[in-house]
Amino acid sequence: MPDKPYHHGDLRRALLDAAMALIEENGGPHGWSLREAARRAGVSPGAPYRHFEDKQALLVALGLEGLERLNALCAEEAAAREPDPLSQFRAMGIATVRFAAHNPVHYRVMNLPEVLMALQPHLQPTQDRVDQMVGEAVAQPGVRLDDAALLSLAGQAMVYGIARMFVDGHFAAMGVGPDQAEPLASRLTEILGTGFFATPPKDA
Repeated sequence: MPDKPYHHGDLRRALLDAAMALIEENGGPHGWSLREAARRAGVSPGAPYRHFEDKQALLVALGLEGLERLNALCAEEAAAREPDPLSQFRAMGIATVRFAAHNPVHYRVMNLPEVLMALQPHLQPTQDRVDQMVGEAVAQPGVRLDDAALLSLAGQAMVYGIARMFVDGHFAAMGVGPDQAEPLASRLTEILGTGFFATPPKDA
């Protein structure tokens, strides 16, 4: 049967959804083509080029969509937390884990090296905000770690690890579902945060 001619109410959305389904089926961005995404969306092989130059452009569009959703979730989480910089830093981490647990395909695509590079201009404002929060956090009384770069790296490494455990199915194998992402991330980032502060003397 020949491919259907181009005719679709929202071709761009259909192609994004087709790509997400193919990524989920293949366990990643490899092993499928833009032509296959077109077939999945029910359009001709040439139709996707009306919106995307190539498969890479489609992946970047998915990454940007994910970033927009993540930013909205970060804002929601930040509004629910205390205004101090360490709490706000944790809020971004908790939101990231929540996002990854509920949007594993988007999270996987967003962290592809080639997509990360393309998204860099969109990521920079968030990175600048993180740098500012971390700088303010290490300046607080009682914080024993004065290396802002190390604090930022430690926090981001922990969050990435937790998120990947959701995305890669490790938590599912333990019986931990996406609905438990927020309380789990909150507890784990609390442990990390506690480590930043000097332990008070036993006789204090």
